[in-house]
Amino acid sequence: MIQVLLLSTIAAQGSAIETIEVIGGKNLLASESFTNINISHISKDDLHGASNTIADWVVQIPGVSLNGQGGLYQSYSIRGLSRWRVRTEVNGIVLLTDRRAGNSASFIDPGLLQLASVQKGPAAMLYGSEAIGGVISMNSVQGEQDTLEVGFEDTGNGRRILAITGEENYNLAFAYRKKERGFAPNGDELNNGYEQFSSSFRYRHAITDEIELNMSWLPSVSKNVGKNSVAYPDSQIAMYPEDLHSLAQVSVKSDQWLVNVFHHYQNWDSDVLRIDKRHNLTAYQSHTLGANLYHEFNWYELPVRAGLDWTARRGVSITDQETSLKATNEMTGNTLLDGQQDNIAAFINGIWDEQNWRVDFGARFDHFTASNFGVSKSDNHLSHSLGVTRKWQSQSVSLNYANAFRFPTLTELYFNGVTPRGNTIGNPQLDPETSQGIELSYRHDHKSVKTTLNLFHTRLDDYIERVKLESGDRTYLNLDQASISGAEILTKIDVNDTLSYTLGYTHQKGKSDSGDYLSDIAPRKLSISGQYAWESFEFKPALTYQLAKHQPGSGEAELDKSLVVDLNLNWYLDESWTLRAGVLNLFNRLHRTTADEDAPFHAERTVKFDVSWQI
Repeated sequence: MIQVLLLSTIAAQGSAIETIEVIGGKNLLASESFTNINISHISKDDLHGASNTIADWVVQIPGVSLNGQGGLYQSYSIRGLSRWRVRTEVNGIVLLTDRRAGNSASFIDPGLLQLASVQKGPAAMLYGSEAIGGVISMNSVQGEQDTLEVGFEDTGNGRRILAITGEENYNLAFAYRKKERGFAPNGDELNNGYEQFSSSFRYRHAITDEIELNMSWLPSVSKNVGKNSVAYPDSQIAMYPEDLHSLAQVSVKSDQWLVNVFHHYQNWDSDVLRIDKRHNLTAYQSHTLGANLYHEFNWYELPVRAGLDWTARRGVSITDQETSLKATNEMTGNTLLDGQQDNIAAFINGIWDEQNWRVDFGARFDHFTASNFGVSKSDNHLSHSLGVTRKWQSQSVSLNYANAFRFPTLTELYFNGVTPRGNTIGNPQLDPETSQGIELSYRHDHKSVKTTLNLFHTRLDDYIERVKLESGDRTYLNLDQASISGAEILTKIDVNDTLSYTLGYTHQKGKSDSGDYLSDIAPRKLSISGQYAWESFEFKPALTYQLAKHQPGSGEAELDKSLVVDLNLNWYLDESWTLRAGVLNLFNRLHRTTADEDAPFHAERTVKFDVSWQI
């Protein structure tokens, strides 16, 4: 039934965007005074190479790195913080899932998304618990141009179709893509196949001259999604047989206030076969409900925004059916988690802006409760932030500080069962982790050269780390203290009207006070991308050089250095037709993208062709 409903929403994408909602930094009303200059934006036009996932978008930003095992559900980290420490939103709907690798939005086809915004640093404190590492916000497509896109991929017999249509007040989009298993450059078979249906609907209506109604719905069904792992296929075969999501949102707003309600339903399974040992089929289901009340006003001529957030998880159910593959063939069933969670928060943020000085200050109070089978846990936390910026004609320097916290998830507290990674044991004694972060930023904005330099240091108390026990099981423990620091630089050079370059560099390091290296710290990375336009052609090469990682954390292995080149070519035949060709891993290098101990090699060289037609 869901698939029929998805297939009925044939539609698609216009390259011209009528409006862009700047939702980063809790700027829900897109007010100019509250626009945060430290938010990075990536649109479809900025993509390089043969991008397949949401992670392929955001890792173009220094400080954002791939994380986990790979495949369609590739996860990401921000400044060495990942998993449930990175808040991911789509159309203002927060994504809370029970995947140990993090709350990825890859169940949505990237073709349905128009813009991704990444907020790093202390200002993300305003989002609360899930944003201790940062925030990634995405907007679904909008616009009035009718579009039809068809794409093909040489590896795994990949194919995709995207259709979008829209008028002034609504937009409909549908996407379908399918890919068979591929191979690494050395011939290893990869468990990276999938089939996915997803759709998008957006509606806007002016109730009065000053009040506007907005609605959106994003349903998605994924089937037979492979869990890519170095253990495949000799010792383990892990799949997500079916993955269903529905994201809905309704908001009413004026220039000064907003009321928003949202719902995210998810129902998905993981199927793990351990060769000659056992077979586990685990079912996950939950509802995420939420509401936001938001108001902007002037207090003694200072711009101020204040709001209330409520986010709840209901019906969080995880059940497991295990079949022994030994002589007994015994089958057992268990309910691993049956819980709920509530978060009620209030926040306030103000700005003092005088001549060349700007001061941003904010505070947020959170109350959390979580329960499972009658066992409950609760906590309160007050977060605050302060930022000072000095501006010159073409330069600015900012110093930002914030303290923040993260409440343990239901999975970290209470889940006891089998995952594609192995047996995982929750720890109901976990304390919330807290952080104190400081960031120094320098910006230089010249006519032809734009440079941003960020230096950051984060101090974490009661840092929650996933550790491996002698039995091979995994559990979660609080480390006493840990620190993460690093540097990021991004420079864009416009040589002339037809040629530009972008250079990026990321450096991170993280250790606990006991001297242990933290997991998810990305190796040093240098990236260079270019854009050259000639007549009706546009050429976009991208080079990424990732240095070796010799100090792995828990659950990681050493990582060799790698040099990867991607290409993208656009040929604009006329106002309606565009041909695109993309190459991923041009020189067919054998490499791993993350230090995860279960991460396999990256896919072999992949060539993609797309045809786009717009009315």
